[in-house]
Amino acid sequence: MTISRDVGALSTPALRKGVLVTTAPTPPPVPGSGDPKPFLPVRTAIVLQTAAFVGAIAGTLTYLSTGDTAGAILAGLVGLGASVPTLNGLIGD
Repeated sequence: MTISRDVGALSTPALRKGVLVTTAPTPPPVPGSGDPKPFLPVRTAIVLQTAAFVGAIAGTLTYLSTGDTAGAILAGLVGLGASVPTLNGLIGD
């Protein structure tokens, strides 16, 4: 690819003797062993997220039925705590 002489005002290192020298784009880095491990495995994250959802539903329903905030928080925590081992057994490797 040749460039005309009237583009001579460009003073870039890629322009040498009227020929534009281009470089190939660099590819994105390939994930390898240098990548850090995730904070939580996917299975653990799914179990904890689902348990938190179950606890939130239990707490919300308790609050709507009784109107007691402390009892609703306690019911939500009990629901979360009881659902973690159950979900851990249900969701396989």
